[in-house]
Amino acid sequence: MSDIVHPLSAAAVGLANLRYFRPPLPGHRMVWHSWQDMQQCLALPRDLRREFIARLRKEWGKDTRAVMTEAGPTTIAPHFMAQGLIHSMQEFGRADAQLEHQYVLGLVAATKVYHRELGITDEAESVNYTLRPFREENGIAGPHPVLEFRRDGE
Repeated sequence: MSDIVHPLSAAAVGLANLRYFRPPLPGHRMVWHSWQDMQQCLALPRDLRREFIARLRKEWGKDTRAVMTEAGPTTIAPHFMAQGLIHSMQEFGRADAQLEHQYVLGLVAATKVYHRELGITDEAESVNYTLRPFREENGIAGPHPVLEFRRDGE
């Protein structure tokens, strides 16, 4: 964990800023997020944050990565973990639809930056690139559909 990892972008989510990162794994992947940032966005108390990070490392350690950022160490995690945490906190009244909407807006902005870095500039190509990892990370087997977009006048 010696190299500094820079976020793609950050967005105001709930009560804090959430950093979004390039996925650390090869292949088609969705953008990842800082697990600790997400807990701050949800304003989780310190004891609950400690419990979550301990469980994350024990049960999901192979699916996360510890990285060093300019702000210090953080654990980055894939999109499905953000979804799970947000939805579980909604069930307990600790998050609302607005927080989830803010997370998704930040995810979309970070995805656009990531796709530009990959050389994906066409909107249709961007959507199709995103569909595959979204489906795979949510357990939906391929083959994956490819959407075709019509331009005005076509």
